Amino acid sequence: MTTFDELAMAYDSAIDWESRLDREIPFLKECIAKDRARVLDMACGSGRHAIALAKENHNVTAFDNSRSMIQIARSLADSEGAMVDFVVEDMLHMERIVDEKYDLIYCLGNSLALLNDLNALEKVGVHSCFKS
Repeated sequence: MTTFDELAMAYDSAIDWESRLDREIPFLKECIAKDRARVLDMACGSGRHAIALAKENHNVTAFDNSRSMIQIARSLADSEGAMVDFVVEDMLHMERIVDEKYDLIYCLGNSLALLNDLNALEKVGVHSCFKS
């Protein structure tokens, strides 16, 4: 169980998602240079950004190491009619799921700061760059 498994139920209620998405989704959309882009959301939490981009007709894969967060994300996506490929995976082992090129790769929030050391950060950086 990860720390975020324990926090999953309170996570969404602690964030003003409408305001946050209103600020951040336009920026992410500006970073996408084409329709139907391949998007990878690293450490997606409850999947709000991934869902919003999927509803804009992008092909989104999103992962998080918290099973509870991914369960919440899948439920939210189902309720909003969004098709997102949600996967439980740790970013230190994302090569298990990253098997193609992406038009946009992002990691929002504080997930990178939670990595144990600079070597872990470098490993994640290498993994996120080798396919894009």
